[in-house]
Amino acid sequence: MQNFGIRYNNEIIRVFRYEKTALRYKNNTDLPVMIVLTDEELTEFPEGSPYYEDTSNISQQGS
Repeated sequence: MQNFGIRYNNEIIRVFRYEKTALRYKNNTDLPVMIVLTDEELTEFPEGSPYYEDTSNISQQGS
C-alpha cells in the first residue's frame, strides 16, 4: 500500500496515509518540500495534532 511522503533535500522527513494530510503539511510549512509516493512507515503524530490520521478502521483488503 502506497503512502504519501514529504521529501525535503532528497530525504523523506514525514509519511502520511492520506494525500489530503500530506497536502495540509506541505501548505503549512515554509520548507520547499515535495509529496512523493513511498512504502516507508507512517510518521506517528499524537491524537491532538492537526496531522493525526485515524488509521484504525482502514480495510486491509486488496482489490
